[in-house]
Amino acid sequence: MEKYYKQKITMLIPVIIMLLMLIILTFAGFYYISKTSIFDQVHSRINKVNDLYRNEINLDAETYSGLLYFLVRDPDLINSWIQRDRRSLLDASGKIFRDLSENYKLTHLYFLDIDRVCFLRVHNPPAFGDKIERFTLLRSKATGELSYGLELGPYGTFTLRVIKPWIINNRLSGYIELGEEIHHITPRIKKLLNVDMVLLISKAYLNRGMWEEGNRLMAKPYTWDDLPDHVIIDSTYDKIPQSIISRHADFSLLHDGTRDRDQLRLEFSHDQKKYQGGTILLNDASGNTVGTLLIVTDITMVEKQLQGIGNGILIICIILCGLLILFFYYYLNKIEKIILYTQTELSLARKEEKLFKENKIESLGIFAGGLAHDFNNLLTSVIGNITLALGNIHKDHTIHDALKDAEKASLRAVNLTHQLLTFSKGGAPIKKVVSVEILLRESAELVLSGTDIGCSFSIAGNLYNVEVDEGQISQVFHNILLNSRQAMEKGGRIIISAKNHLHAQRHMADSKAGMYIRIQFEDNGIGISAKNLKNIFDPYYTTKSNGSGLGLSICYSIIKKHFGNIEVSSKLGEGTVFEVFLPATDRGAVSRIEERMPLKKISGGKVLIMDDDDLVLKVCSAMLKQIGFQTVTAVEGNEALELYKKASEFGEPFDLVILDITIHGGMGGKEAIMHLKSYDPHIRAVVSSGYSNDELMSEYKSYGFSGVIAKPYKFEELKKAIEKILF
Repeated sequence: MEKYYKQKITMLIPVIIMLLMLIILTFAGFYYISKTSIFDQVHSRINKVNDLYRNEINLDAETYSGLLYFLVRDPDLINSWIQRDRRSLLDASGKIFRDLSENYKLTHLYFLDIDRVCFLRVHNPPAFGDKIERFTLLRSKATGELSYGLELGPYGTFTLRVIKPWIINNRLSGYIELGEEIHHITPRIKKLLNVDMVLLISKAYLNRGMWEEGNRLMAKPYTWDDLPDHVIIDSTYDKIPQSIISRHADFSLLHDGTRDRDQLRLEFSHDQKKYQGGTILLNDASGNTVGTLLIVTDITMVEKQLQGIGNGILIICIILCGLLILFFYYYLNKIEKIILYTQTELSLARKEEKLFKENKIESLGIFAGGLAHDFNNLLTSVIGNITLALGNIHKDHTIHDALKDAEKASLRAVNLTHQLLTFSKGGAPIKKVVSVEILLRESAELVLSGTDIGCSFSIAGNLYNVEVDEGQISQVFHNILLNSRQAMEKGGRIIISAKNHLHAQRHMADSKAGMYIRIQFEDNGIGISAKNLKNIFDPYYTTKSNGSGLGLSICYSIIKKHFGNIEVSSKLGEGTVFEVFLPATDRGAVSRIEERMPLKKISGGKVLIMDDDDLVLKVCSAMLKQIGFQTVTAVEGNEALELYKKASEFGEPFDLVILDITIHGGMGGKEAIMHLKSYDPHIRAVVSSGYSNDELMSEYKSYGFSGVIAKPYKFEELKKAIEKILF
């Protein structure tokens, strides 16, 4: 016992260390994610300010461009300009300027000569005669086109200016300029995005005396000495926090080439609140960086919320880790007792386990077959009634699509019964000619839908078809693809290829010579070790904690029943390749698109139906009556034989008999057909069963039946089977 105690302590120490590291890593990760999340939010808000700021300027520029279009065509302005009458021009433009100032926040209106000399400042009439050297005017003069941009004025104002050449009588006569100081934009942005802003201009582009004069005229509270390299010209604060001013050294970094981006992250505290922000560089029309727009966001509440969440996570982690340690210690004690007990019972347990596995496989076959039979009877009623309804309504009817969807869903359930029957005691599969390519693409779409796994196909253009049980082969493809998907939980790629393959002895030594279809599924998953690879098709053998070990065993069983072969090759870390070989056929595939033909009434026919399920009898009778037959039903073989004899003796024989193979507590179809054949060698009978892979279903003629129909069946399938026999 002392030995086990030391082992428990030895096992607990690394668990405790691992859990402590997990707590530290979790909290550190959360802290990093929180900081990153806050920064990303602030950064996103700065980008929004930048976009909104530039968008506002562009919208105003477009507005003034439209206004200039009308001003250059105003006849009063043109006449006053031609006459060079400054007083008349001021009278004509004064009212226009007042209206534009009131409606569009206009602050400047200039009339300029060809040589860029100011003829009239409507907003300041006494000041004229000076030569304008602004970049926007020079660009308009050089291009002959409208020009606009932000210009830094001598008084430190940042003004949007829009200039248009004035063409009169097809000749350049001068220029008209509209402008606005952009200080109205920051309050609008603050209201929309809940941020504060400070607009800074570099002192290198200003004259101190003129700036201080302009600051005095506009009664702004800022001074030249607030910052060493910049001056403040606008702010959304009533009083700018000192903590922002103290960070002035960071602003200069934007202009000295030490930063390779135009946004600088700032973080500071003020009045017991925390703020983050950044800057946007302000360029004038010539492209010079003349200033900075500082954006500040209050992150106090966000940090408090994230801190509260972090503390909660830490407490929860500590509690959970403590519980896990106690839980682990508790189970170590239980394991100790179990080990002692199992040492005395190991021999008996091994014998019981072997017997259990053997019985489990046998039980699975019995259970699967019975369940599939009963389920197919239910599906026969469901699908039959749906197809009856579809046959009696127009395709444009409102419930037609709903019935079609119900029919598709019911038919998909048929595949489930095929899977169950794989391990039942049934015989050969019911085969039909199908296209391998269609089955491959449908299976891949079903299994890989909604995953990060890519899929590519390499299908030979001259690919043969195969004669197989469609449901069973679809299950093979489904299980192989599912195995690949589980091996690539973090994503990957599957390459599916199919080509004609002439039988080679080295591939399939136990198969007949001839043409096969060679299908490959190649993935780049985690691969399979050589140790596990040799047991991969064994029943109940699995390396997955939640696996049953039956998926690939089903694949192996199905392929062998189709006289094919399945192989697998793999390397750990490199992926896995499954190869499936199926006998090929040159026959054309059965069309999967069923044309719903108009119902053909057949009068005078009489059919005997034998089945022990009332729902099947009811729906089958309804289908036959829809075609035009009279129906009589029986629940077991003796009753069916008696009814058949009486009908013949009264001169009203049955044209057809439909017999279910399995009858609970009575004579089934296999025995009943023998008695009916001995009474009437010319009887025409159809075998039907929910055991769709029963040997009798595939070899029905050798048992005396004229046709076969597997449950569940649709109206068209029943009609086709009967018409093939009777007509």
